[in-house]
Amino acid sequence: MHFSFETIPAFVWALITTYAIYWIKNSRLSKNEPPMVPYKIPIIGHTLNYLFNAKNFMAECRQKYGDPFNIYVFSQVMTIAGNEIAHEVFRTDVFSLSSATRDTFPLHRVLKSFDEPETIKRVVKTIREGITAKLPLYTGRMQKQLMISINKEIGDCSNPKFFITANKDFSSIIARPVADILVGQKHLRPVLEKRLKDKEILDDKYEPPLDIIEYLLKNPEYETKVITDDYLNKICDFLFIIIVVSIHTTSRHLTSALYDFAGRPELWDDIYEEQVRIDKECNGELSSQHINKMVKLDSFLRESLRTIDTVGM
Repeated sequence: MHFSFETIPAFVWALITTYAIYWIKNSRLSKNEPPMVPYKIPIIGHTLNYLFNAKNFMAECRQKYGDPFNIYVFSQVMTIAGNEIAHEVFRTDVFSLSSATRDTFPLHRVLKSFDEPETIKRVVKTIREGITAKLPLYTGRMQKQLMISINKEIGDCSNPKFFITANKDFSSIIARPVADILVGQKHLRPVLEKRLKDKEILDDKYEPPLDIIEYLLKNPEYETKVITDDYLNKICDFLFIIIVVSIHTTSRHLTSALYDFAGRPELWDDIYEEQVRIDKECNGELSSQHINKMVKLDSFLRESLRTIDTVGM
């Protein structure tokens, strides 16, 4: 066989391609992993079977390879555990939602204060005193921003619509009112500088805006006379943590409540009739008094929130 300089690059590329296919097909597994179900198509793996024939595919895999087993879906290894051993997975100390979240969403690498023990305490205190205590004052603003988000993300539902990931849609809907309440609608530095200047000039006549920024400015821990880069980083870190936590928690609980509601058709008419009645009373503009009248919805949501739990904490 004759080799020339022209054939060497082609030969090298053939080796690289062969190795890449081998590397992709032999998914990276740690020691003591469950068996990997073989697949024929690199990169795609078992994705098509998982999407379009999941029930039969899972049953066949469980019959051949036992429980648990690994499949390759969406370019990553996924471990499947059946109901026979699921309780062992949930009870083991090896798995931790906190550590898994740090791996998939390493917020602690961006925000220095994220790992500080006092951060969560400050977040809880801020939400309790700055939002929950003033919730009636926020109701109108939240409704306005929610309607904008709902019209944008869901739109007209005169014909049925299909949503694949309710949690993702809820996150997009909730993001707007959360951002409006926490940071307002403009860039932060000029807003902070203007408020400090207005406080100095107006003194007792100063009318504080209703948002978390103003709450923090009154907090001795965040009190300042000059907006420096360090101060801006500190307050932005804290606000970012609150926003992420608020959107994630609210969308997760709303998604759970939606599935609870879908599974209880005997409650649909009663809750719907209550909403229609109150909507007529408020003429489309909710207040805290109107929300307090939603007794049936309140009872349903309380029960849904009571039963939801995060596995693996």
